[in-house]
Amino acid sequence: MKFNAKELAEFAKRTKEFNKEGQLHIKEKIEGKIRKNKEVYVERWCKLYGNLLFCFKSKEEKDEPVSVIVLERCTVELDPSEQNEFSFQLVFEGESRVQYMYAKTELDRDGWIEALHIASYECMKMQLGNLRELLKSKTGRDPLDNSEVAPESSDEDTEDMKSQSDPILEVGLQCNGLVPSGEPPTTRVDAYIITPPHEQWVKNGHTEVVEKNSNPVYSRTICFDANTFQLSTRIKMVVNCLNNNQPHPLGETIFTMNALTDCGEKCLRLSLNHEGISKGGTLSIKAWKNTDEVEQNHTKPVFTSNNGVSVTMVTNNEPVSSATGGIPTKPPRKSSTTRRLDKLKPWFANVLTKTYWFQTKNGDSLRCHEYMAECVINYHFPQLLLKLWIDEDRKLIEELHNLGKLPCKWDEKRKIICQTLLTALAQYQASASFLRQPTKDYFKSSLKKSDQNLSFVPTNLHLQRLWVIDESKHINSQYDILTVGAFTGFSEKYKEGGLLRMLKQQDSNDHGDKHSSSIEALVDLSERISECRDNVHHDCETITRAALNGNKELLQQMVTKLSENGQKLASLCLSVEVTKAAGTLQNVKKQEHIERSYSDKTKDECGVLKATRSLSVAVTTSGRSPQGSPRMKPKTSFFRKSEPSLQVSSIAESTENCENEEKVISDSQSVWDEVVFSLVSDLTCLASKVEDLCYDVVTETNKNPMWYEEVNPLVLKLRSRLENVSSQAKEALLLQMLQEYSSNLPQKISTRTRLDMVMGQALTTLTAGFVLKLKTNASNLAFFKQIQQVGLLAQFEGLLSCHGDEMSMIEDYAVAVQSLKNVSFQITAKHSDMTSEVSVTGHRSKYIVTVPTSKVIFTHLPLDIQQGHVIPIVPVLFNIGINEQASLAETFGNTHIQESVNIQSLQALEEYFKKCGKMPDMASSETFLKAKDLLTNLRTQVSLKKSKNTEILDLSAKICRILNGIRFTSCKSAKDRTAMAVTLEQVRILEEYHSLAPSVVSHALECTRSDGVRRSNTKKNTGKKRYAFSRLQIMSFPQQYRPPNGTFGSGVDT
Repeated sequence: MKFNAKELAEFAKRTKEFNKEGQLHIKEKIEGKIRKNKEVYVERWCKLYGNLLFCFKSKEEKDEPVSVIVLERCTVELDPSEQNEFSFQLVFEGESRVQYMYAKTELDRDGWIEALHIASYECMKMQLGNLRELLKSKTGRDPLDNSEVAPESSDEDTEDMKSQSDPILEVGLQCNGLVPSGEPPTTRVDAYIITPPHEQWVKNGHTEVVEKNSNPVYSRTICFDANTFQLSTRIKMVVNCLNNNQPHPLGETIFTMNALTDCGEKCLRLSLNHEGISKGGTLSIKAWKNTDEVEQNHTKPVFTSNNGVSVTMVTNNEPVSSATGGIPTKPPRKSSTTRRLDKLKPWFANVLTKTYWFQTKNGDSLRCHEYMAECVINYHFPQLLLKLWIDEDRKLIEELHNLGKLPCKWDEKRKIICQTLLTALAQYQASASFLRQPTKDYFKSSLKKSDQNLSFVPTNLHLQRLWVIDESKHINSQYDILTVGAFTGFSEKYKEGGLLRMLKQQDSNDHGDKHSSSIEALVDLSERISECRDNVHHDCETITRAALNGNKELLQQMVTKLSENGQKLASLCLSVEVTKAAGTLQNVKKQEHIERSYSDKTKDECGVLKATRSLSVAVTTSGRSPQGSPRMKPKTSFFRKSEPSLQVSSIAESTENCENEEKVISDSQSVWDEVVFSLVSDLTCLASKVEDLCYDVVTETNKNPMWYEEVNPLVLKLRSRLENVSSQAKEALLLQMLQEYSSNLPQKISTRTRLDMVMGQALTTLTAGFVLKLKTNASNLAFFKQIQQVGLLAQFEGLLSCHGDEMSMIEDYAVAVQSLKNVSFQITAKHSDMTSEVSVTGHRSKYIVTVPTSKVIFTHLPLDIQQGHVIPIVPVLFNIGINEQASLAETFGNTHIQESVNIQSLQALEEYFKKCGKMPDMASSETFLKAKDLLTNLRTQVSLKKSKNTEILDLSAKICRILNGIRFTSCKSAKDRTAMAVTLEQVRILEEYHSLAPSVVSHALECTRSDGVRRSNTKKNTGKKRYAFSRLQIMSFPQQYRPPNGTFGSGVDT
């Protein structure tokens, strides 16, 4: 920076009022022979004026400033080293040097941090933008709409706002012959428009920056939406040279929208001029017009998927021109896609889109639309889960109260557990109440990931869609990825590690109890018993009606079904868990009976004692006994000795009961077996009776009324027995749950709460992926046959490291993904356009999510799905750390968790692949054979001990697309590393499936990272359009995961 030191010094001396002044200790280099270039802290009197921080040796007004710090492109942060108390630092963007300083008190330090933070021009510009937005919301208009600075003041915000609708016209640009002087220029094209009667040029968009190229082809297109597309609109394209970071115009050209649309098959080529003088360069303009009418006339859907994506075939017979030397001599026909944003409704909203065009190996054009959208169920679905869990806990508390009188020890356990569950319920109810509040956004930003009330909501959940219009193949393809922050309990912190360690510790504490069972398993067993009981009751009612009507066929059919359901119920009741629980129940009842008998006996003896004492008082008062005997001293020693003797006897009985507990439980188990066998006996009697009755032939004229009279008593007896057995089984399981909860109760509640949090995040994300897959494959019957027979593959890609808190995040993430195996989906016919019709039933160990679809689609689904067949989920997680913490873990730490997760997911993926191989339609396809080779390669890569082996992520993603799975990508907040991963995957898709030219690959990657929707995602989350990377972090990244220069910086909140 060039500046006049004397003028600055004079300015500092003349200024009387400063924004802030005070004493600071600043780290400076001291030059000298002894302490040459050594940095020490020096006391300075600092004065802040605007974005200039003047540093003086003393407070004297006559002193000149020793130094001045320009507070631009820097952030104010606390000093992480904390070598000095109340220290902070200035971190400058793009520079390695950091300015350290500290204050005398904490209050003084906080005051300086606040003042320095708002001192920059950038911050003032942001405040101006906020005030403009506030005034616009109040008055309905921008107060600076007629100002010269209006088009430039909120360029990025304006572009993001315009990108929320499909463009009517897209323009691709290329320059030729740009040779200003010396080396080839680094350029960018800015587009301005003016529509009569307005007289002000307004910025409409810009291309990306192309470095050091005299004939640049700009991949990012300029878009015109319904508000800016008018034939009378004039367009000005300005080519700016950005060499040495000092932009200056190389040339410009002006034309009308009418001239652009009238050029037809011709490419519009215009000369560049600057201030009326020709600069010698030219600008070539290529346009595509998007209209719904063309789509309806010239395209049709293809029901088979291409590499796991939806494909639309363009059937227009107009020739597609080839390209030579960048821009083709004839632009492609002005065909179009549909209103692609409408295809995301009603499940996704707040859509951002960016458009590009790239060249293929053959010189043809690829038009690419990049979409990012929020899922509208992001806050709604966790409310459904919270309601399910709240109802489940309320039911448990109610059933525990309904157990009746229990022994003192068990009753105390019950009180503690109920109180603890009520405390947990209060937290869940607070979160549910908070989520019901209206919000304009559907996503949770990364800055809110530690918010306790939002713990059940996934972080930064977005749909990332790439829509490719392949002119050479005449097809439209779409590729979807759901990006989301890792499923983890941010608000619970990581003091005890992640869920893997917490569950392991819980199992270790319960290992000494040989009767220990999983609480979730007990709940699931209880629910299954209830389901079987309801089925048997339903069968009994149907049998009664069939006997009353003399329906022989129905009677035989229902008896067979009753026998099956009854045998299933008997098997559940005779399972090891229920049998042990029944033994425990009988033992507890005996203990309660002993305590109650002892209590009644004690009360009787206390009554006798009280009566005797009353008699003694009466004798003492009268001086004689009731019979007239002389006064005697009452003999109460019998009662005094009786109470201790009873206590000793009770203790002896209790000790004997403990010693014989195993025998008591064993005897109780035998009794329980007899109870269950009596149920089986009643079932057999009913089946035999029906079999005997069905030997008689029933004619239409003779409906035998004796059937009902003979069958009904047996049915009533069976139903009574059934209710007795099922209620005892559920009561026994409930008591077993009481025993399970009583052991390490705080740890179990903490683990369960964390499990619910990650499950809420994971299941919401999975449901968003399912509804997306359902919508994009609405006409793909092969897809529905596949998920009906083998389930739906859900492939999660993680970028977390095995170091620090992220190791605990991997543990949470792995358990959450593994728990999705307990989830299945049902598809029903939609009754309205409301997305709230999505619902969830079940309990913590089994969830069924019901998703509505249109009646037209529903009627074409396989019959089993229409009849309620559930679709299972096959979840897999592959994780590879890529940042500097991953380097530390690989060098000094342990990556065992990552390796274990990848191996388990590989095994699950191989099992799913085998099941798909048994489907004839899939096994014979070329893509399936390709997937087999990819799976072999993946198996090899997983077994290798290779640093940051991102090949695992690439291979698993390709296999997922071929097998019609759902793709998810995550890092800590789904913002920075995730952006690098999804943009890389998109470019690889273009390269592999759409013949992207090798010379364009690197530029396409930089273009989507610097100007794509993922850059906008960082601003949605943190308010800054920068990736939160430091240069040290970037150096540790694999080469293909590094962001372009100028798109990242430290000091960004994550």
